[in-house]
Amino acid sequence: MDAYAMLRLQARAKRDRAIRAARADYAHTLAEISKLSKAIRQKRPTAMELRSVRSGDDRPFSDMTAIEAAERVLLEGEPLRLTELTLEVQARGCRAGDDPRAVAHAIRSAMRYHGNRFTRGKDGRWVVHGA
Repeated sequence: MDAYAMLRLQARAKRDRAIRAARADYAHTLAEISKLSKAIRQKRPTAMELRSVRSGDDRPFSDMTAIEAAERVLLEGEPLRLTELTLEVQARGCRAGDDPRAVAHAIRSAMRYHGNRFTRGKDGRWVVHGA
């Protein structure tokens, strides 16, 4: 074996050691990230806990979002169908100038998103949980 072949073998061995060290370092870093991810996930609130409707107390209906106004209307009275609820929310001043179909869509979407707060009965009437 000549000197050049020997240098090639040494260079290959050095490269292989560097690759093994990089792979070990990468695996160690991934293990640390996994541990941190598990620790963070345990402390994070669930999606349902994050879905809260702001309180609409002491504010005029014109300053509330559609879902806040709908919640207040449902808490004050009896269960309502979506159309009835939309008309009542708009009559009280929340999004009064908007298209009723757009307001109804916003309320329906928000009620489905906040499924832990609102339920629709078999008769199509919406109620607030805990009311």
